[in-house]
Amino acid sequence: MVDTDYRPLDLWLLLGMQTVPILFVWLFLRRSYRPSLRRAAFVYTAVTALLPLLGSFEI
Repeated sequence: MVDTDYRPLDLWLLLGMQTVPILFVWLFLRRSYRPSLRRAAFVYTAVTALLPLLGSFEI
């Protein structure tokens, strides 16, 4: 049995991901969100967390 009744992305969650992704990404762990949406949220969080580190390296 495949459960295809997924929860839509709420505006408050989207705004939370834009402001503080490291905190709001954990709300995507619930199985009620599509797996592709969960993966995208974790990739976005990883990129926003690691991107400032790229500017700190000196050549």
